[in-house]
Amino acid sequence: APVGVMGSHQVVTTTGAAQIAGNLSAGDAGTAGSVGTLAFNNGVTLATGSTSTFDFSNPSLASGTFDLVTSDGGDTASFDGSLVLNFTGGAYADNSSVKIFDFAAYSGNFSSVTALGLSDGQQASFDSTTGFVTISAPEPSMMGLCAAAGLLELRRRRAH
Repeated sequence: APVGVMGSHQVVTTTGAAQIAGNLSAGDAGTAGSVGTLAFNNGVTLATGSTSTFDFSNPSLASGTFDLVTSDGGDTASFDGSLVLNFTGGAYADNSSVKIFDFAAYSGNFSSVTALGLSDGQQASFDSTTGFVTISAPEPSMMGLCAAAGLLELRRRRAH
């Protein structure tokens, strides 16, 4: 049976993979920066329309400073729905990464990933094959390419 709202340092015991149709939060749901761990004994399936919210409370990304969803081993996390990443506590370093889903296997992908609280120009991505979130800035070559395209467009407009 589908589970609604989950959160606050729980161990979820089911006879099969837990089906999450509502909101998933490992910390205290609705409290920004409140981190926790949510463990599933038989895997988890995040349904279409579900929202998984993860809080990060410290740029060190040390254990205990970010939400974690895990299993007791050998289980699968199946992704769908939306992923919301809330970053608080300061500036996060580019190219830093942390595992927020710790399972033996993964399937599917989130339909959207939203990162809140990062520095200007930073973005966060989720790797649905490993369970890792990575914080990054746009590649300098891409920024240069975009700037060059903008200058060419300005030049073209002035010529006409």
